Amino acid sequence: MKKAYDLALELELEGKQYYLSQAAATNDPELIKLFQMLADDEQKHYDLVKQMKEQNPESGVHVSSQSVAQAKSIFADKVKSGYTFQAEANRLEAYEHAIQQEIETYKLYHDLAKQAETDEAKQLFNRLAKEEKGHQIILENLLVLIRRPYDWVESAEFGRMEDY
Repeated sequence: MKKAYDLALELELEGKQYYLSQAAATNDPELIKLFQMLADDEQKHYDLVKQMKEQNPESGVHVSSQSVAQAKSIFADKVKSGYTFQAEANRLEAYEHAIQQEIETYKLYHDLAKQAETDEAKQLFNRLAKEEKGHQIILENLLVLIRRPYDWVESAEFGRMEDY
């Protein structure tokens, strides 16, 4: 069985690698900023987990092999395969993909919090889950703003619409 802290450290490093590779693969300045911001946040998460592990090196928190497999499917396979958005992929696809990554990571941390054997570990994984949910919300809001001009039709015949 793998220790939860070690799994989280691996996941955060893989997430950082993944987002940096996405930033390097695009020429879109907004996508570069987005992916660099996400990579920076993954580094902050890594530092937080590392600090918790150093404070509690003998923590008995273990994770199931199912959680390990779930974690590997989030970033590791994509990093190893060299997956990047194609140059012609539009910004919407990039945001949608990043949202999916955050949802999967949130679910994993939420599950790890449920499995945690100590209060410290439970708090750590709940905090990380909350951070990932925050990333998801930010990305979803950006996606709404980007899509609005394409999805929104305003005309007197449609009545009062919500404020833009």
